[in-house]
Amino acid sequence: METPYIKEFSEKHHFKLYEMENNIEGGDVLHHNDVIFVGLSSRTKLAAIDELKAAFSKFKISAEVIPISFDTTKPYLDCVFNTLDKDHGVICPYVFNYQDIRKYVPNLYEITKTDADNFGTNFVNLGNKKVLCSNMNVADMLNNEGCDVQYIDYSEINKNEGSLGCSILYLNRNRKF
Repeated sequence: METPYIKEFSEKHHFKLYEMENNIEGGDVLHHNDVIFVGLSSRTKLAAIDELKAAFSKFKISAEVIPISFDTTKPYLDCVFNTLDKDHGVICPYVFNYQDIRKYVPNLYEITKTDADNFGTNFVNLGNKKVLCSNMNVADMLNNEGCDVQYIDYSEINKNEGSLGCSILYLNRNRKF
């Protein structure tokens, strides 16, 4: 588990750290502007989302937490939805409350279930329309939409139900859209 390393890093850099009593999987959390989308999955339950909302209130963090329902045969929220910039995202038919996302991300590019099954939304957004992607169809679509996409063959990692988004841990990032 990465928890001891995150604790050590947080203490070293004087970050505030809150340990959840309920589990929230990293792939179920997407930060977008002042909104935190949290997927209701087989690993992240409503109790965890409620705890996160309470923690935000306690620490006076002004971000809205939005639960997102999706087909739980998909392991994480980032396997069915991801954002590109302040107004654009990529989504697939496995998401059930599509309109809740559209309120905050008005322009959604929809990909097929097949592309979602092949980790089409599990890309890494580097900001400024720069994206790392392991799905060729999604890479082509995003290139056609004006993104600078670097395709990375991740097929061996994909066999173990993981992709690019699963391989990173954002500790601190500033996006300029």
